[in-house]
Amino acid sequence: MNMAQDVDPYLWLENIDAEKSMEWVKQQNEKTLTVLTVQPDCQTIYEKNLEIYNSDDRIPDPTIYGDYIYNFWQEFSMVR
Repeated sequence: MNMAQDVDPYLWLENIDAEKSMEWVKQQNEKTLTVLTVQPDCQTIYEKNLEIYNSDDRIPDPTIYGDYIYNFWQEFSMVR
């Protein structure tokens, strides 16, 4: 092991194209879904979040710099 791996045993996960990394992520996702999907409100929360995510509403998020207010709008299209 090199010094970086001694400090961070998960450094190998930074290689996002590696099969080993993707398999680990898949396993963690499965563990998480196993816990979440049995919660009583899981489907309701999922559907509400999906509705918010797919909403065409634009929520302002201004930042004040000196005498000016900036707001970053990002337009994107989604296949629905």
